[in-house]
Amino acid sequence: MWRGEARVVPEGAAGELGFGMAENTHELAPEHLPAFLPSMEGSDPLMMIMLAVLIIGVVLLGTFYLHLHSLPERLAHKHGRMHF
Repeated sequence: MWRGEARVVPEGAAGELGFGMAENTHELAPEHLPAFLPSMEGSDPLMMIMLAVLIIGVVLLGTFYLHLHSLPERLAHKHGRMHF
């Protein structure tokens, strides 16, 4: 099917063909929409996944920074030297 072609579904055949609410869709709309589009009720799973990745990344980056920041102090205590 070419991009500009419309799919013709006879009246009342939407339920028989398994399209569900095909009578309410636009005639040029594709039959399969990508999973990253938000659903009709407004939930956006990709945004929630990216939010979780961002929060986990910030926590891990902060932990790494604090670990790296305390490295000179830990080395000084390990060797018994004075640290200024």
